[in-house]
Amino acid sequence: MAFAGKSIPRFDETDELDKIDDYNNPADESYWETLAGDPFNQLRARRKERELRGTLGDNRRPGDLNIERIKKYEPTPELLGTDIGSYLPAAIDYVRESSTFERAAGRTQYGDLAQLFALTVVGYCLNELAVPEKTWPSIPERQQLVRAIVYGLDATTLGGAWPWILAPYVSFKMRKRGKVTRSATPFIGDIMRFIRDPKPFRDSLRACLDELPEADVVLLGHSLGGVIAIDHIVNDLHAKVRGVVTMGSQSGLLHEFGVIAVGDARVFDTIPWLNIYHGRDYLSYLAAPVFSDGMIEDYRIDDWQPFPNSHSSYLRVDQDSMWKKVGELVHKAVP
Repeated sequence: MAFAGKSIPRFDETDELDKIDDYNNPADESYWETLAGDPFNQLRARRKERELRGTLGDNRRPGDLNIERIKKYEPTPELLGTDIGSYLPAAIDYVRESSTFERAAGRTQYGDLAQLFALTVVGYCLNELAVPEKTWPSIPERQQLVRAIVYGLDATTLGGAWPWILAPYVSFKMRKRGKVTRSATPFIGDIMRFIRDPKPFRDSLRACLDELPEADVVLLGHSLGGVIAIDHIVNDLHAKVRGVVTMGSQSGLLHEFGVIAVGDARVFDTIPWLNIYHGRDYLSYLAAPVFSDGMIEDYRIDDWQPFPNSHSSYLRVDQDSMWKKVGELVHKAVP
């Protein structure tokens, strides 16, 4: 690569195996991907613990009481109204009827068991949500969902560092590789068509600009749209264009590979460019390190949506900070 991977976000941090994210950190998306990939992993880890000692009369064991208490649990209407609400009843029934939960119940104090049960239920729901058409709640929202279930079970609240136990990591992304590849194919196919023959795309954009009554225009392009916008600015700049915003764009990588022609990269000395990328979007790349020292700003968002959902997260209306940055770019380009 012409710029030693500078267009790839966190390239220096992730190019070596010992710099990959810690999957034990519940504040990191990788933790939740692990949980969604195998919701029972933490309950299963309790099999190594000793059974709780004592009896409660009628030959019942402490684990039996744990099971009885959790089997009485019903989610609140508020929980059923959340993003995972439609999956909750099935998830709750599936988890508490499982042999894994039953074994864990006999080896775990009730407060800890309630936390593990809540995590397993939320992980099950996230697994059900892991399709391109749907998105995961943010990490704080997921944490709150776990807390809400724990509170509903009248168990110990989650405070401070969460003492959660992780079984050996199995990559959720690799288990969903076919689905992820299928989801990314339309984006990659569009880029390949542009590289093979960019002229129709260029002609279409120029014709659109010619027809606009406005004298000052700021281009905004998502994914391939961002590539087309940058290609236009560096090779065939229309007199009306005053600035550009790209979201989830591959312009930086294509420039680094030398497959996108750049006639005048210094054009960004006068045309401001805001390049927005997502920390979990594998189809978004940096621009500032590989284009020029002009008015180019790379801006990161991270709402914890997994790929491929992350590739469309830019278009959500609740990205307040991001849209504020877009507004600042517009005011800078067209005072």
